[in-house]
Formats: sequence, C-alpha cells, structure tokens
Amino acid sequence: MLKERKHPEKRAGLCGIWGTSKGFSEEAKKKAIKKLSSKISELSREKLTPETLQKLGLYAFAIELIKRNEFDRVKEIKEL
Repeated sequence: MLKERKHPEKRAGLCGIWGTSKGFSEEAKKKAIKKLSSKISELSREKLTPETLQKLGLYAFAIELIKRNEFDRVKEIKEL
C-alpha cells in the first residue's frame, strides 16, 4: 500500500517545472514534456516499487496537464 506523502511533487522533482507554469511558452512546455518523458523512460527501467510507480503516475499526469494548459490543477497535487 502506498504511504500518504505530503507534497509528492517535491519528491518527484516537479517544483522547478511548476515555478513559472502560468507563463509557459510553447517552447518551455515542449522542454518540460521532453524532460518528464525522459524521467518516465528512466524510471520504467528500474525495479518497480510503490515510490517508483507513484512518480511514474505523477510525471504522466503532469505531462497531460501541460498538454492541456491546465496549470491551475497543480494545486490539486500540492494539496495531496
């Protein structure tokens, strides 16, 4: 069972991406998606653990938020 964690986005390294999310240019969004996709690729090669699985899900969710320009939903992550 996954442990409840306060601010999982910090552990997953998303804070830098969210720092200027409201002002993301198309180039910045592409760069963020590329970086997150790379992290997913790296993690998918590691042994599957609850923490790894949590990070994979968080990265995938972040990519979808970026693609849909739903940066205001970040607060949902921060409230977990």
